[in-house]
This record gives sequence, C-alpha cells and structure tokens, in this order.
Amino acid sequence: MKKLLFLIAIMLAVGIASAQTVGTVEFKDAGYGQKKFKKAAKRVYIAQFRVVYQLMIDWSETAKGGRTLGGGVRGNATSRLAIAVQGVEEDDLQEMTDKLYNDYVAKLQAGGYEVITADEAGKIDFYSEFERKSGGKLSQAQFPGYIMSVPAGYEYFVKRTDKKGRERKTFLDDSPKISVGLDGAVVAKVNYVVQFVKEAESAGSKMLGKTLGGIAKVVAETDYRLDKNGVAGGTTFNVDVASTSASYCYATRKIAADAQATYRLKKTVPIDGVFEKKKYKAVETAQSDIWGTDYGAIRVFSADNTFYENLQAIPVEKEKFKNGFLDAATKFMDATVKDFLSYTSN
Repeated sequence: MKKLLFLIAIMLAVGIASAQTVGTVEFKDAGYGQKKFKKAAKRVYIAQFRVVYQLMIDWSETAKGGRTLGGGVRGNATSRLAIAVQGVEEDDLQEMTDKLYNDYVAKLQAGGYEVITADEAGKIDFYSEFERKSGGKLSQAQFPGYIMSVPAGYEYFVKRTDKKGRERKTFLDDSPKISVGLDGAVVAKVNYVVQFVKEAESAGSKMLGKTLGGIAKVVAETDYRLDKNGVAGGTTFNVDVASTSASYCYATRKIAADAQATYRLKKTVPIDGVFEKKKYKAVETAQSDIWGTDYGAIRVFSADNTFYENLQAIPVEKEKFKNGFLDAATKFMDATVKDFLSYTSN
C-alpha cells in the first residue's frame, strides 16, 4: 500500500509540474546590414526596456436602438464585461521586470558589451531637450487597460510626459541619431507584452447578433500568453505602440542605420497551466415595443434602454503567473540575443 501511495504521489507531482508549460518561441528577423555590427564599438545603450502587462479588461458593447422593420421601436442595449486578475500584486510585476532587465544586461556583458549609462547618454546633443526618467514605478497611463513597467534603477529619456502621465515619443525612429551621438555604439530597445484573455465570440454568433439586432454581447476567454500583436496608446498625433520585440541599431550617419536588426514573434507564445480555461460572457437584449400605445388618434412607441454588467475576479497562483511569463520572456530574450551576438562575433 505504501508503494502504491508513493507511486500515486509521484504521478501527481509530475502531473502538476508538467501542467504549466510554455509554447515554442519563434521569431522573425527583419533588418539590413547586420554584418556591419562588427564595425560598431563593443558598447550598447539600452534606450528602452519595458514590460506591458494586461491584468484587467473592461469591455463593453452597445446595440443601438431605433425604429425596427415591420414597425415599432427598440431601445439601446449595453453589456459590460470586466475581468481582473486576483493574486498578483504591484511588487510582483516590478520583480519580474527587474529580473528580465538584469538578465538582459548580464547576457550583453557576457557577449563582450559595455552597457552605457544614462549619465553618459544624457550628454549627447540629441537628448539636450529630453526628459530624464527613472524606472521602478508602474504606469496605467501609457496603454489604456494595461500596466507598463520599467526596471527599477534603470534611467531613460523621453521627449516629455503629458499631464495624464503618458510618455511622448519622437515621430521617427531616433536610434540612428543616438548611435551617432554615442560614437557608433549599438542602441537597443526591448518590449514585452503579456496578456491573459482574448476576445472569444464566434463569427457565427456575431453574424446572428447582427441579423437579429438588439443584442449586445461581449465574450472573453482566458488565454495567458506572450503576445505578438501590438498594443497602442497615446493620441492620433503621438501614438506609442508596444509589441514583444527587440531591436538593435548601429549608425555612422544620423539619417539612417548602417546596421539594423529587429526581432518580433512569429506567433503568440501560449503559457498553459496558469489560468483555468474558461469563457466569460456579458449579454443584454434590448427592449422592443412593436405594438405601441394608442392616445386617441396617435400611437406612441416606447422602449427603455437596458444595461447589463458582469464583473469577475479570476484568482491565480502568483508564482505560476510569474514563472510562466518569465519562462516565455526569457526564451525570447535568449534566442534574440544569441542571434544578435552572432553578427558581432569575430
């Protein structure tokens, strides 16, 4: 009996350990002149390093009312679905970001690169009118519905920060100008985007809703992943887009790079075994009045607007949440840094 129980315990342990898995990381490399990276100084300036976390969604859908075919009126119907991750704190996000950054710096240094400080970078002409910022504080302003995290102890430059806390970017890529200002050093920029749900209403359901009319429906499904798609924030004239990516630039002229390498995910990297696979819905049907009410010679149609909301908190084991993301992000980091260093080795 003891042997049997011991065997069951092993099987359970293996089952639990193997339940949390990370998909294969495949990246696509875009750029030109990568062999010229050998001509660059063995120095790198990390101009950007940030992680964008999705920890809550607040989605809504409205089916507009009005007159209906065959007579009568229909009111507006609105549904709202709000889901938040429960169990992950601000300190956890900062810890993950800091670990990624420190590992990244260590890999570049192991590849023979000196990492340029913000003190040195701040002396170049290009940054003379820029704002110097320090990491370690989370921001919800940059990307609506997401939390942006920058490493603690890491300093960087932005064009300016507006009253809402959004960091303003330059209109065009500034990497060549920074590289020239730093005497041909490599300029690196790194972003990670992690999401936990996706929109999940089927095409058939959407078509049926449009055909019938008066149905406001929002459907989301848990899907923890290192995402390949970008998230956007800012304004029409100053849009900031972040996607899981890493870029390297070397330039001897301010107008264009001599060598450029940009790495992006070919496909989303799933992180399984962290969230229960489940769909969440918020559905509201509009009120209709097809008969009306007679007031003498006048018939009046009336339908109230309706609203429904579904608010959910999804509990998660924070260690699984952290380890899953770090595993996926580190795989992307290892693969892309290795590829970049292959261009710089003699």
